[in-house]
Amino acid sequence: MDRSTLAPPTDRAAFVAWEFSVITPILLTLATLLFFARLWTRCFPVYRMLADDYVCAIAYVLVIVNSCLFLKSVQWILPTYTEPTSNLTIGDRETSAFYGVIAQPFWAWGMASIKISIGLMLLRLEAEKLWRRFLWAMIVFQFVLSMYNMLTQLVGCVPLREMWDFTEHVPGRCWPYHVNSASQITVQVFVILTDWIFALLPISFLRKVQRPLRERVIIGLLMSLGVFAGTASIVKIQQIVAMKNAKDAYAHILTVELWCSIEALTGFIASCVPCLRGPFQRALEYLGVATLPQNSSYTYAHHPGTRYATHISTGRTATATDQPIRMKRTSSSAGESSEQIITGNDLTAKTASWDAYAMKDGITRAYLTQPGAMKLSIFAASLAASCSTALSIPKRDAQSDLRTIQLSPTDIRQVTDDQKFELLAEGANLIDITEDLDTSSLVSVEQSSAAVTFPAAVSHQSNITPLLAKLSTDSLKANLEPFTEFQNRYYNSTYGAQSSAWLLKTVQDVIDASGAPNVTVYAFKHSFLQSSVIATIPGQSDKTIVLGAHQDSVNSRDPDRVNNRAPGADDDGSGSVTILEALKVLLTDEDVKAGKAPNTIEFHWYAAEEAGLLGSVDVWKKYKAEGKNAKAMLQQDMTGYSKGTTDKGKPEVVGVITDYVDEGLTTFITQVIDAYCDIGYVLTKCGYACSDHASAYRNGYPGAFVFESDFSDDSPYIHTSQDTLETVNYDHMLQHAKLTVGLAYELAYAADL
Repeated sequence: MDRSTLAPPTDRAAFVAWEFSVITPILLTLATLLFFARLWTRCFPVYRMLADDYVCAIAYVLVIVNSCLFLKSVQWILPTYTEPTSNLTIGDRETSAFYGVIAQPFWAWGMASIKISIGLMLLRLEAEKLWRRFLWAMIVFQFVLSMYNMLTQLVGCVPLREMWDFTEHVPGRCWPYHVNSASQITVQVFVILTDWIFALLPISFLRKVQRPLRERVIIGLLMSLGVFAGTASIVKIQQIVAMKNAKDAYAHILTVELWCSIEALTGFIASCVPCLRGPFQRALEYLGVATLPQNSSYTYAHHPGTRYATHISTGRTATATDQPIRMKRTSSSAGESSEQIITGNDLTAKTASWDAYAMKDGITRAYLTQPGAMKLSIFAASLAASCSTALSIPKRDAQSDLRTIQLSPTDIRQVTDDQKFELLAEGANLIDITEDLDTSSLVSVEQSSAAVTFPAAVSHQSNITPLLAKLSTDSLKANLEPFTEFQNRYYNSTYGAQSSAWLLKTVQDVIDASGAPNVTVYAFKHSFLQSSVIATIPGQSDKTIVLGAHQDSVNSRDPDRVNNRAPGADDDGSGSVTILEALKVLLTDEDVKAGKAPNTIEFHWYAAEEAGLLGSVDVWKKYKAEGKNAKAMLQQDMTGYSKGTTDKGKPEVVGVITDYVDEGLTTFITQVIDAYCDIGYVLTKCGYACSDHASAYRNGYPGAFVFESDFSDDSPYIHTSQDTLETVNYDHMLQHAKLTVGLAYELAYAADL
């Protein structure tokens, strides 16, 4: 089509321009409000901007620029009170075409960014490899399609000015109309296809989201705006086809631009909707009508009369029966165990290579937070600069800050902090004993175990069975959801401190709601940012039964452990809320609540388990020094993943750990499972120092550990950003809660311990 022969814009074109000038600003305003609402939910109460949020921010800028350029284009077509559209000059029409042309690349990349943002969001929700590959393929396709769209525009006319030069000031030529329109229609067909795919894909994931059905339906309807955005491309195709022989080509051109703008803005709005979490609730919280559940400003007094030690217990004397270090989740051939053996020589060689790497050019890879400091990305720092003061994390010398770790009773070595986490990422179990190397004060586990005689059988079914009926999967969900919404719960990050404060407040709320007069909870402070949390139900004696889990999380696949995403739903959010639910139900028993049980019960939520059991070794070192009369300690680390078992055609079970544990306590735990759980158990091994029970065990206290399955069937998603709510089976967690309540009650009423 020869644009120099185009008739001037008609009144119909002017009417479309007026529509454009009204519809686009309205959608722009709505998109802006939703975008900043999304930022608000991502930044408060804890900062948790992720990759999809950053891409969404890029999309917002591109869509805004694109829409503004389109608005600038149509303003030259708008009639005025004094001048009809027929009086517009060729220069005015060239200016309009110019803005329309340069808006197109922003539209193409804006649309791609919107869909990439949705794809990245879905990648966080979906753990299945097939779906993840499909999503990555769609993301790559969006990039390729945008490149094609931009390149065809750049080479469609030579020189580029020919696209808006109506007066042929510069000689040039453009593709024939049929070639150009075919290219545009091809792009629009693929745009329609991807619009609908990205609009409909989230619906399949909504059923996995732990939100009320009514809320999910509303979100689904709002996300259907993406389907509407796809229909915009159908309208554009019709307008492109009709443009060739139309008497009012400007009306068709403006209609295409209008629908481009509508498509981009409605698509952007649809991409923001699923990321808005309870906006009305947030507004109420801001107004002070409701309580903010993740408020990190809660403060509590330290436990009266105590001073807290700073680190780590030490090992016991080695014996000939000590087992080698075992590793989680390493590949194996068919029929072999998924656990592999690392010899001391293997680890020594690996450590030596890490030492050489860390020393190269004096470069350190270690980043640790200091109290009161926070490491921010460039984007986060620029965002925070306008509203608060941010402190950067100082880099620590990787060689001058060595850690002493113990990988078995006979294997103690020094490594850098990064080397320690590389070992942990490989699956090695270890204890960081840097600040307490004295092992001479430790009694043998055999002596301690012989001093405790556990009941021969369970004997309180009539009291415990009614309590088990009060356990609730809804309650487990209600606590696990906010616990996983922190960016991470890394022990030496501000997020870890905030999640610990939230947990402390939540436990206190449970105690307050029960009306128990003497039940207490306090924050056990450490030398790092995160605190352990300890709740006590006093009994008639100081004999103490301890139920434990660890509250921290880590993403070991990302070196930026302080800031990366580590939801830790299964590891060990599941164990943390399991024992929280058990505490809540035990406090409904009037005698337990009143302190009439013969023995005391404690609930421990340990900090820094993922860094080498740092939190629990602090606690048990202190208990040992004070002569704490702890008779039993049960650790629940990962209670929510059952798919690894059921996918193999096996029934769900509780995994009962048999190595480096107290034999008598472990035997009694199997009896409790038989009596109070609806599933059976399997005996399995996890290796040296595989969770916090090791801290009690090494200090001479009877320790035991139960797990979500056989150790070879555990979750493949732990220590990654994929350890999300979607991988958790709340019914399976309920079985662990039944075990916890049953064991706590049986031992609390075991007068002869």
